[in-house]
Amino acid sequence: MNKIPTVVLAVLICQMPFAQQRAQSGQIEGRPTGPLIDSGETAESDTAATRLPSKTAQPSKHHQHAFTATQNSLPADSVDNRIKDTSIQLAENPPMKFITRRPPAPNPDGLGAQLGTETRAGFRLVQTLDELQLAMNKDNQKIRMKPGVYRAKQAQPKTTIQITRADGSVHTKIQQHIFSVGGSHNHLDLRGVVIETPVSVQGQMVGGGHISDCWHINGCNNLIEGGYFRNLVDRAYPHYQVAENEFEVVNDNNTFLNCTFVIKGSIPYGYTDYYGKGGPNFGRLNKHSAMSIAQANNTTLIGCQFFNQSFGHCLHFHGVDGVLIDHCLISGTLRPTADIYNETTGRAKEYDYQIMYRGKRPIPRNEIIPLTEDAVRTYEADRNITIRNTTVERQRGCFQLLGEGDITFENVTMRECGDFGFDVSSGSKGKVVMKNCFGDVAYNPLFNLTRGDVPRDAFYEMTILSPACDTYLTPRSSFGRICGDRCTFIFHDGTTQPLPAQANQLSCGGWKPMNHCKITNYTTAKLTLHNNVSNCLIETAGPVQDNGKENTIVKIDPVRVTTGFQSIFDGRSLQGWHSVPDGTLDSDWKVNDGVIVGTGSADRLVYLVYKEQNLTDFELKLQFRLRGKGNTGVEIRAQHDKTGKRPFLGYHADLGHVGIGDHILGAWDFHFAGRKEYSCKRAIRLQIDASGATSRSVIDNPFVPSDIREGKWNSVHIIAKGTKFQFRINDKVASEFVDNATSGRLDSGAIGLQIHDKGMSVEFKDIKLKKLDQS
Repeated sequence: MNKIPTVVLAVLICQMPFAQQRAQSGQIEGRPTGPLIDSGETAESDTAATRLPSKTAQPSKHHQHAFTATQNSLPADSVDNRIKDTSIQLAENPPMKFITRRPPAPNPDGLGAQLGTETRAGFRLVQTLDELQLAMNKDNQKIRMKPGVYRAKQAQPKTTIQITRADGSVHTKIQQHIFSVGGSHNHLDLRGVVIETPVSVQGQMVGGGHISDCWHINGCNNLIEGGYFRNLVDRAYPHYQVAENEFEVVNDNNTFLNCTFVIKGSIPYGYTDYYGKGGPNFGRLNKHSAMSIAQANNTTLIGCQFFNQSFGHCLHFHGVDGVLIDHCLISGTLRPTADIYNETTGRAKEYDYQIMYRGKRPIPRNEIIPLTEDAVRTYEADRNITIRNTTVERQRGCFQLLGEGDITFENVTMRECGDFGFDVSSGSKGKVVMKNCFGDVAYNPLFNLTRGDVPRDAFYEMTILSPACDTYLTPRSSFGRICGDRCTFIFHDGTTQPLPAQANQLSCGGWKPMNHCKITNYTTAKLTLHNNVSNCLIETAGPVQDNGKENTIVKIDPVRVTTGFQSIFDGRSLQGWHSVPDGTLDSDWKVNDGVIVGTGSADRLVYLVYKEQNLTDFELKLQFRLRGKGNTGVEIRAQHDKTGKRPFLGYHADLGHVGIGDHILGAWDFHFAGRKEYSCKRAIRLQIDASGATSRSVIDNPFVPSDIREGKWNSVHIIAKGTKFQFRINDKVASEFVDNATSGRLDSGAIGLQIHDKGMSVEFKDIKLKKLDQS
C-alpha cells in the first residue's frame, strides 16, 4: 500500500515565483501576475495583520490563564487577526477577529523564477490550462506547466464517467468539475504554478455530494507535484455558491507532492456548528472542503500544506484502504466566541446570539470555536491510515479517525484544537498505534475517545506541550476523556511551566468504559477514574480519584522531558530535501547507513535544501564529519539570488578542515548581493546597527581549531532568533552576530547544507530542528 511513483521526490514547498503570461483564449484562461489580492477582498486580507494586545482575546479574569513564550510555540505568522474581509463576512459587521496562520504568498522572487520553463528529461512543456486539461486526460504523460498564475473561467458540464480502477474494475460516477485528471500513470510538474478556482465559476455547477468538485482525480498512479491551488472569492459574502470539495480523489495510487491548498468560501462562516452542519440547518449551508478521498486506495500526501478558511473538512475519507500523510501541515482557523457579540447583523443576530444546533442555548462568551470542520476525518470502512511527521492546528476535530483497520501515528503534533484533538479508534477491527506524538491543551481538550467503538489493544503515547505564546486556557481546556479495553496510554510531560489545575486533568471512563488498561502518567495531571473503570494499572506522578473497581494505583516520580527538537532527516532517504542546482541530487548527495553523504562532483556550489522555504526563528542541531580536506557549511534564511552571483543569499555558518583560517572554520559568512558582506570571523561577536555600521568584540573561551575532532563526528548548534545569530561547534560558541540593519536583512528563508569544492566529501547526521516562538 501507499505506493509512490518512481520519480525524483524533491521536497519543494510551493513558495515560488511566477512568470507573467496570458493563456490563449478558450475555456480556461491565465492572467498576469501582480499584487496577489483577490477581487472581492480588501487588501488587508493578503497583508501582514497587526498584532493585537493579548487582552483583546482574553476571557473573563476568572478563566484567564495567560502563558509566556514557551518551547514549541507557533511562529509569528500565527497571530490574532482583526481583518475586514467581505469575502468571508457580511460587510455591515465590524472586522471579524480570528486566529489563523497566513498562507505563504506566491513569491515572484522565489523558486519558480529560478526554475523558469526548465523541464526535466522526458517532460513536455504546456503553457495554458487548456493544454494542461487535455494532457491530464491522457495516460503516461510527463507534463511541465509553465510557472505562472492561472484562473479557471468555466466549469465543465455534468457528465457520467467510467472509471477504471488500478485493479481493472470499472465504476460509474456522475460528476461535474472544473478540472479532471482522467489519465493514469502521469507526472504533473506544477512547481511554480498557481491555479485559482473562483467562486463565480464554482457557482456554475449544479451541486450535490460527491458530484460537484473543483477537481476530480479519476485516473490512477498519478503524481501531482508542487501545485499551489487556491480559491478566489471574487464575489462578496454570501452571494456565491461553492463546490463540495476542492479535490475529490476517486481512484487508486495517486500522490500529491509538495502541494499547497488555500481553501475559502463556505456559508455561513464564523459560527462553527452553531447553525447546523448537515441537518437540521438554521439558514443556508454551503460547505467547501479541501479534499475528499472516496473509494480510492493508497492515496499519498507528502510535504503538502493546507490552509483552511472554510467551514468544511480538510481531508475526509469514504471507504478507503490505504492513506499516507507525511511531512504535512494542516492549518485551520479559530474565533473567540466573545467576538460574535460584536456583530450587528447576520446569523447570530437573527437568533438573538443563541446556538440553535443540538439545543437552543446562549453563545458562550469565554470559549474559542473552530471556523473549519475536521482536519482528518473518516466516514466509512476506512483502514490502513498512516500519519507521520505532520502538524495539525486549529481545526475542529484535529483527528477524528474511527476506522475499521489499522491506524498509525508517528511524530504527529496537534496544536490549539477547535473542539478536540484526537478521537482515534478502530474498536476490535484494527490496531491503533500512536507513537512519539505531541499536543497542547490550549482552548479545548486534547483527547475525546467517546464517539466511536471503544478502542481495544491500542497504544497511545502523547507528550503534553505548553500552550504557545498568546494562547490561553478556557473552561474546556484539559487532557480530555479516554476509554479502552486492554489499551496502553503513556503521557510525557513536555511543558515548560506548570499547567493550572483546571486544565491539568484527565477523565478516564465515564461516557464509555475502561477495562484492563495501563496508564503511565509522568505528568502531574489529576486522573479521575469513573465507576466504569476496572482492573486497570495506573502508574502516575499526579493525584488519582479512583471511583472504579479493582484498579491498582502506583505512585511514580514526575519526569519532564526536553521537547521541541524534531528530526528533519529520516535516516533512510532524502525525502523532505531537494538539491540546488536542480539535477544534483543524484550526482552529489546520497544516504548511506543513516548518514547523508555529500560529494562534490564538479567545480560549483551545491546545496541540499530542507523543504520549508520560509523558516524564521529556530535552533538547528546536527553532526558533521570531514574525512579529509574540504570546505562546507550551513546556509540559513537562504533566499534565491536573482543576480546569479551564487545559488542563495543568506547567512552562512562556515565549516572546514583544520588549518583553514579564522574566516572559515567557525566563522559566519554573509552571502549577499546589493549589500555589504561583513566579516564575522571565528571567536568574534559582530554588531551591525540600523545604518549598517559595525562594532566587534572577542568572545570569551570560544571554539578553537584544537576543539575539532579530525575525521570524527562534530556537533553543530545554530540559533537564529530575530536579529540575533549564534554558531556553536562541539558545545562552544564559535561566533555570533546581531544584524539590526534596516536594509538587506533577511528575516526568513531556507536551510541548506553545502558542498563547496569538487572532490570533497562531507557527512551529516542527526539533523534536528526546533522552531522558536517569536513573541
